[in-house]
Amino acid sequence: MNFDFARLSCHPVGKYGKMGKKEVDMMKYGFNQICINPQGSMLPTGFFTQIKPVSQVRGDLYARILHIEDDNKNLIMITLDSLGVSSAVYRKIETLVKKLTDSSCELTVSCSHTHFAPSLSLAMGLFFPNEEYTEFVLDRLSNCLRNLKLNEAVISVDYNRENFIGVGRSRLSTGNDDNVEAGVLSFYNNSHRIGNFLYYNCHPTVSPEDAAYFSSDYVGLCIEQLHQRYPNEFFMFMQGAAGDISTRFTRQTKSYEEVIRLGRSMAAEFNQLLEKNVPKFPLEHFTVSSTPIILHHSVKEVNVPLNQTISEKEKRELTTAAALSEQMRKNIGYFEKVAVMTRVDFGPYHLMFNPFELFSSYLNYTHRDNTLVIGYSQGYIGYVSKLENNEITYETLMETVSEIDKKSIVSFLTSTL
Repeated sequence: MNFDFARLSCHPVGKYGKMGKKEVDMMKYGFNQICINPQGSMLPTGFFTQIKPVSQVRGDLYARILHIEDDNKNLIMITLDSLGVSSAVYRKIETLVKKLTDSSCELTVSCSHTHFAPSLSLAMGLFFPNEEYTEFVLDRLSNCLRNLKLNEAVISVDYNRENFIGVGRSRLSTGNDDNVEAGVLSFYNNSHRIGNFLYYNCHPTVSPEDAAYFSSDYVGLCIEQLHQRYPNEFFMFMQGAAGDISTRFTRQTKSYEEVIRLGRSMAAEFNQLLEKNVPKFPLEHFTVSSTPIILHHSVKEVNVPLNQTISEKEKRELTTAAALSEQMRKNIGYFEKVAVMTRVDFGPYHLMFNPFELFSSYLNYTHRDNTLVIGYSQGYIGYVSKLENNEITYETLMETVSEIDKKSIVSFLTSTL
């Protein structure tokens, strides 16, 4: 998949275009991507059972960059095949971006949340960035940005989404699948589609926990399938509110063969969405705003009643959470004190970037047809269960934020209503 969308031709229509008699503003955009496979043997981060460094790759890891400009704003959007990027690594990326583009350039950095990549994050007091890999990724991003070319175009956008449980379902005994959402936000130069944001909320954890390889999991396989079908369009994957959604009840095995099967299923779903005709809206300008949230962390005291109403898998996870909570308590000084929430508006569509593993129920606070809640972005912090949660699960025991923090998140999400 070594291709360069930065050379994609746009055929701009000029100041007066096919979108009507009204004067239409031109925008600039460019896309590029670069492989970020580790150059040597390193430890994947995602499961605490991963204790051996690996060097093989099955499903390349990528950094993808979209640069978009209107008359007075620059925005760089980066997606990485990684578990998450801590705020310290985010700031390094921000420094690099501003140096190579413009000091006023806005930035979003999102991760697919694959559990089979080296660490770029400090989170929950349980794992820390791999410094060698961090510097390597920064160097790759620098090369990718330097070789990104901007095109001028009259851009319009559309968005189509639906409930899709062919890859992800709630992994909680008390959960449901109502909030498992697949969506595609597409960009056009007049009627010619030039690229797409692929949106889904499901953990990329199809491979076995002790897999002896790095992998972008179902996400990378899905993008590879779509690029083969649409070679002149760019694709970026945005991971949604996936805190309680996984492939636990859709995967038949934990293997790379199953990554291929579910990746193809995901690509088929996105392809159906791409083929539907939905209204397009002119994109003459975009807006970016950020909201900081002060966090109030605490580590839970774990005394878990292992009753018979939960699965054996959940019982094992609760036992693991009890052991990990002690390490978290010792390292609470490493926890992020501020979460940065970033909102990007493309015409009528709102992209709500947050650093959490939000439970999918948070989608209930948004208008589904025009809002994408994108997690694992602008930093990485950890699980956030539903408001006033009383359920005991691995995720809720690992959660450290307060009810005050959750209400601040809801306030951010409802700002689009």
